[in-house]
Amino acid sequence: QEQEQEQEAHKPQEKKKKKEEVRPLLVLDVRGADEYASGHIHGAVSRPIGSFRSSLPEILRAIDTLRTKSGKEPEVVCICLSAHRSVPAVRLLLHEGVDAKQLNYGMMSWNAGKYPTTTQVFSLPGCETTAATETAAGAAAGGGSCSAPSSCAADEAGCGA
Repeated sequence: QEQEQEQEAHKPQEKKKKKEEVRPLLVLDVRGADEYASGHIHGAVSRPIGSFRSSLPEILRAIDTLRTKSGKEPEVVCICLSAHRSVPAVRLLLHEGVDAKQLNYGMMSWNAGKYPTTTQVFSLPGCETTAATETAAGAAAGGGSCSAPSSCAADEAGCGA
């Protein structure tokens, strides 16, 4: 019985440790506006690959906002349909010193796993008003795109977008 009590005493600490290890997540969907509008991962922010480089300063500010708020280095996941368009986005972010990854096989993998998608528009952290307006305007003009997370479920990871 003492052993059971000792094990129980350690469980809250283990849970606390796991919670502390959770890093903020930023999912950048680099697909086109029509693809983003048709469905994306909850919390994913649209930043089409065609204009990704010009969006980089805004993305880096959002990453800094997440870092400042959480005290932890954010995990950044780029996603497209099949993981081809996300490669240049990840390379640009890595060049800037960002811990960036891509979702293997992109939205094809996400959809094959029957994970949920949404059509709700999300903004970069710290850019809520501007980004939402720009994304909506870009989507209406046919120039926007979507974002989605990698191998983690965005809802479980507490997507900061």
